[in-house]
Amino acid sequence: MDYRESELAQYWNDKACIVNAKPLSKIGYVKVAELRHEATNYDELLNSAEFKALDESDREVAYWIIKSACTTLVQQQRARVREQKIQRLEQGYKQSKDEITELQRGRHKDRSLIQRLMDALKLGNSRIQQLEQENALALKQVESQKLSLELLEERNISFQEELERKIAESEASKALSYQMRGRVGGLTASNNRKQRRIVELETRVKELEAYVQELESRNQP
Repeated sequence: MDYRESELAQYWNDKACIVNAKPLSKIGYVKVAELRHEATNYDELLNSAEFKALDESDREVAYWIIKSACTTLVQQQRARVREQKIQRLEQGYKQSKDEITELQRGRHKDRSLIQRLMDALKLGNSRIQQLEQENALALKQVESQKLSLELLEERNISFQEELERKIAESEASKALSYQMRGRVGGLTASNNRKQRRIVELETRVKELEAYVQELESRNQP
């Protein structure tokens, strides 16, 4: 290639450019010739007055330069588009992989949490059963204490009645002793024994009353 052809090649090569990048983003295989017409100024340059004004030899050189330059631009742009698409796919794949990993971690955490909750629930149920058993035992003890208290109250009533009867007998004996002072001293001894018996009964009643009060205080909440 002589100097003239070199200048001519540089001139028309610099004029080639992308005028519509949208077709270059088409998916799948697209013919380069089709993209030259749609994406570059290939037709515009070939139809220009400047191109048509060249003599035949220069016009032939310019034609091949324009075609080569526009083809190179198309191929370079398509390569960039493919590279960008690959990068987007790789980024999407990485993002999807990260999301899957995160979901798996979350699922593992959820399973661990569910297991802890189930263990806590089992422990709570076991504790509830234990408390129910303790409560049932406490109720039995309360019922038993109530029964014991009722028995003591009945015995206390019996002792009260016996005490009242003995007191009445004592009063009657005292009245009789006043009337029969001159009688045999054996009656006096008998009265003394009765009096001691009364004192013993009164002491026993007081002890029972104190025991009943102690039981009542234990049963109070």
